[in-house]
Amino acid sequence: MIRLLTAIALLAFASGASAQSSSSGPLRATDLVTWTARIVPGEDAGEARFVASATIADGWRLYAAESPSGIPLTLTIGALPTGVSARGGLRQTRPQEKYDEILKESYTYHSGTARVSQGLHVTTRASGRHRVGAEIRFAVCNDSVCLPPTTVPVRATLSVGG
Repeated sequence: MIRLLTAIALLAFASGASAQSSSSGPLRATDLVTWTARIVPGEDAGEARFVASATIADGWRLYAAESPSGIPLTLTIGALPTGVSARGGLRQTRPQEKYDEILKESYTYHSGTARVSQGLHVTTRASGRHRVGAEIRFAVCNDSVCLPPTTVPVRATLSVGG
């Protein structure tokens, strides 16, 4: 009976340990959230949007932009080519809301997938193809742990004219 209980305890410990780390070391936010980016035309001539899309692992929450607690999601566009400027505020897919019993406050988050975008104003002076870079800062939690905030680079191609 003692051997059976020991075996069950060891299996429980091993499965818990594998959830806390990847095969190459400790679990990282980039193991749980993958990002892609693209630039899409806007509704009006001369407008476009830099769109970053996240795929979030099951059981994990990505803090939303402007979340009142946690580390809010941010998108910072890098240097833009001549004839291109940022326009308007950051947009995101509609976040969910949850109340944290420990912190005694609500927070907003995304699960499954999320998108965050920044508007761009594009003039003919930007003619050609350009790589536009951005940095995304984000944090993820599950029901038992929050990982440190992480910043990742993303890039997308802007094609103007022709």
